[in-house]
Parts: sequence; structure tokens; C-alpha cells
Amino acid sequence: MIRRRLIFLSLLSSLLLNACGGTNALDIRFGKGVNKSDVKIKMEVLGDAEIPLTQIYTGEKEFKIPNGYGENEWYFTYKDSLKGYFRHFKTNANNTHTYRFSIRKANNHYYVDADIIGVNDLKKSVQLK
Repeated sequence: MIRRRLIFLSLLSSLLLNACGGTNALDIRFGKGVNKSDVKIKMEVLGDAEIPLTQIYTGEKEFKIPNGYGENEWYFTYKDSLKGYFRHFKTNANNTHTYRFSIRKANNHYYVDADIIGVNDLKKSVQLK
């Protein structure tokens, strides 16, 4: 029961922040066998020259996630050789989201599991190749 209340309060506060034009949040989790210093994350808002390709995570440091609407491309690199990407469509630049990325290793392959929480929810799993 307490867990349900905490989840409800977390979702409610996320929705309230989204309605007030808050900032995006980033939560990165690393599975067993994944070295966080080998992970790089970038994002780009396609069609918006004011928001160029932006570094979001460099292996140790997190940077602010820009608010851009339309097609947001997310790029993931592991050990400078394994790469993957996906597209997240945002309907409004004022919509903020919580971006949860779990980077894991399974059967000698690396994956990014994305759980984006906000007005434009998205769940996606991408293999890094």
C-alpha cells in the first residue's frame, strides 16, 4: 500500500512539474557488466537549428536535457564502438519528461531500455551494435 502511494505521488509530482514548464530529469542505471565510464549519451532535436546535437552524459557527468518539440533523436555509445539510437516525439517544447535509461548486458549483447515518463510517454529497448 505504501509503495502504491509513493508511485502515485511520484507520478503526480511529475505531471505537476510538466504542467508548470519544469526541467527534464535524467536517471541512468547500469547493469552488471556495464562500465558507466564507457557510456556516452547525446540527443538532437531534428529540425531545430537552435538546439544542436547535445552531449547529455559523458561517462561521469550529466548535462541538462534541452526542451525541444518534434522529433528528438537519442544516441547511445558504449566503448566508442557499440551504437544505438531511437526517436522520441514531443508535442510541445514545454512538456518535460523524466528519462530513465537502463543500460544492461545480456547474452554478450548490450541494450538500452528507455522508459520516458511525461506527457509523451515512451518505452523502448534498443540493442547497441
